[in-house]
Amino acid sequence: MRKLIGLALCVVIIFSVLGISAVADGAPPGLGTPDSPFSLSTPAHLEWINGDVERLSKHYLVVADIVAPANFMIAPNFVNIWETTAFTGEFDGNGHAITVDINLPDSFFVGLFRRNNGVVRNLTVAGSVSGSSFVGGVVGFNSGGLIENISVTANVFGSGSQVGGITGENRGRITDSFSVGNVTGGSSVGGIVGLGMSGGNVSNSFSAGNVTGNRNVGGIVGNNNVDARIQNVYSTGNITGNEFVGGIAGHNSGMLLMNSFATGVVTANTGDAGGIVGVNPSSVGVENSVALNSNIISGSETRIGRIWGHEWGGGRSNRACADMLINGEPFTGEGALTNNNGQSVTADIAHTKEFWQDTMRWDFRGVWHWNPETRLPTLREVVGIFNIEVENNSANFDVSTFDRATVIIVFFEGDRFLNVIIKHQIESGRIENVAFPVNMGNANRIKIMLWNATETINPLSCYRVIVRVDGGWES
Repeated sequence: MRKLIGLALCVVIIFSVLGISAVADGAPPGLGTPDSPFSLSTPAHLEWINGDVERLSKHYLVVADIVAPANFMIAPNFVNIWETTAFTGEFDGNGHAITVDINLPDSFFVGLFRRNNGVVRNLTVAGSVSGSSFVGGVVGFNSGGLIENISVTANVFGSGSQVGGITGENRGRITDSFSVGNVTGGSSVGGIVGLGMSGGNVSNSFSAGNVTGNRNVGGIVGNNNVDARIQNVYSTGNITGNEFVGGIAGHNSGMLLMNSFATGVVTANTGDAGGIVGVNPSSVGVENSVALNSNIISGSETRIGRIWGHEWGGGRSNRACADMLINGEPFTGEGALTNNNGQSVTADIAHTKEFWQDTMRWDFRGVWHWNPETRLPTLREVVGIFNIEVENNSANFDVSTFDRATVIIVFFEGDRFLNVIIKHQIESGRIENVAFPVNMGNANRIKIMLWNATETINPLSCYRVIVRVDGGWES
């Protein structure tokens, strides 16, 4: 017996000296260090993270797509806003997807991570998230952490305040990320962030889902406060609320909102509706942004504008589409680069690269890429978005060449998002042999996104990617 015990101890010592981790009690392989992160591939590996508070400060690498257990959240211990345990380590999704099913209607701090003060990157979050306040597709409360290269296809719902596609409240940094799910909440509701506070910056990101709430409702940030910044962003969904509703931000008293555009219909049932911002008390305000919304609707004839709703507030170098409707009628007011209606620009001009590059002076070398499909800028981290209608049991799309990208395919039934996402990591060459699951239900439309590529698009010929057979799908 002593020999067996001694042999076991020797094995443990050798493993420790060589830096080899022993997998026990459902633990994922790895050491949790930057050089040897824990490798996550199963739901049990996710649950293991919450087994010890010290594990919240470790390094993790996702190595397979994972369907999380129902109502699973990382850092689950909630006391109050200041005492809740935060994730402080590094979580690298490695281009994989985690599908969540969180339905906690009475809970605060709801998301894949309840609270983040670490780093979360390179991850797709699919499924659905529902809570009360501080609700986000990825993080309930980003209290100072970094969120980058994140995509969210999950629908997000919160019955209270601070509800966002990526995080409910942001006091950290979000960059190179996007959300395509719908977001619904009470107050401070945004496509990316519900409430942006001191230090809460959003850059190089976009939202494509519809956003609905009561007060402070925005395509990117619902309520942007203190010295929070919004830069290089756009929103394409419809934004709807009662008051303080904007294509980018519902309420903006932050340090700066610049280089943005919005295309969706903005509706404020009682007042303060704007193509970019609903209400803009900031002296710095809105800068170098373009409102391309087809219609701005407000219950108040005086609290409505093409750029921001109320007349007071600061801004400069802003423009709005001349064809935009105000409460369903052509705009007849006076537009200027510095007022709440912006200088008029025709739709033809606004859909040329020269307008954005030479007039708006947006950076097409490091930040933006011209999308010939939409004739609008898109962020270089997101090289293409294709909406595909399925006809005659098949669908085609133009593929591209690139060095490395993640392909994300989302299935819809009409406009209803089915919460199904398939992604395929491409190291080089063309998109081919992408595996699709069967039993996609009544899906009749797919959206394909190429994310985080390193080279620009070079259109090639159409390539058939999917065929519907007997209610299922085959590649």
